[in-house]
Amino acid sequence: MKKERNIQIEVVRILAMFMIILGHAVLYGHAAESIKIMGGVWTTALETFATPGTDVFVLISGYFLVKSKINVKKIIVVWLQILFYSVSLSLFMVALGISKFSYVGLLKACFPIAFNQYWFMRVYFYLILCVPFLNKLINSLQKKEYKQLILLGIVLMVIPASIPGIALFNSDSGNGILWFIMLYLTGAYLQKYPPKFSAKFYMLMAFGFFMIAFLSRIGLSWLSALLGFSGMGENRFCTFDAFPIYAEACCIVCAGIKMNLKSGHNVLGKKAILFLSESTAGVYMIHEHPLIRSVMWKWVNLENHMILYTIFIVISIFVICATLDQLVWKKIEKYLKK
Repeated sequence: MKKERNIQIEVVRILAMFMIILGHAVLYGHAAESIKIMGGVWTTALETFATPGTDVFVLISGYFLVKSKINVKKIIVVWLQILFYSVSLSLFMVALGISKFSYVGLLKACFPIAFNQYWFMRVYFYLILCVPFLNKLINSLQKKEYKQLILLGIVLMVIPASIPGIALFNSDSGNGILWFIMLYLTGAYLQKYPPKFSAKFYMLMAFGFFMIAFLSRIGLSWLSALLGFSGMGENRFCTFDAFPIYAEACCIVCAGIKMNLKSGHNVLGKKAILFLSESTAGVYMIHEHPLIRSVMWKWVNLENHMILYTIFIVISIFVICATLDQLVWKKIEKYLKK
């Protein structure tokens, strides 16, 4: 029997991928450079809004996978998906004449994890390998012990990330396996011990932490410029492992858990949500492929347009990539899982 999907969390998963694509639009497409209002405040707002997306995505993985059994077949399917997109998209760009064929390029495409074709999928794959052991650890802990473990992670990783010169436990600015494990443990905790307050409360808390991160960037940017260190330290509270971003991501997931979306009578809306949410990994691997990325963000020309155009492009990329994933990889995956 097919499992009933949790629509509320799937909506949050979609939001997470939207935030990730928006972050790439700013990073690679220089989307916010055209917004010169108020000394670039909108630029900072966009970047800060997008930052928790990665944390939210991994938190959701912990929320679901703590109840799942990860076997060798599932791990192989994840690896095959990464390999499929790395090789097929590389060959596609060569066939179009956009990229030149090289044996080095082919070697990198065939070993996407070893050559870090996708940093996120590389670390995420390592996390999947750890999941069976993490689940055993989680299921062996009492609630009090589990809280203490999360608190230890905050003390060793989250707090030091916001304090210059301190690195008790290097979480690689949230780009490494240690931080992904921390997020997994947090997401799993929310599954075992559901949040108590209302969705509205967590939404307000998420906004509050967003404002802390946003205002810290504005303040630190001003202070560093005043002291003659322009550009240094302004992202101190805006890395994946910084406290405001971690707390905001947790609140977003908690809000999703507590939301009461009545999708029973809206079959079309439910199908649309599931269509997008189950293809989020594919969306990431298509739009973030190195050869696709280098061409796509230049082509959409975000620098010379305002924010509404950027949002339209981000949504379009999401929908197009999800459609491609459903038409191609999901058919292959269905066969592999038989």
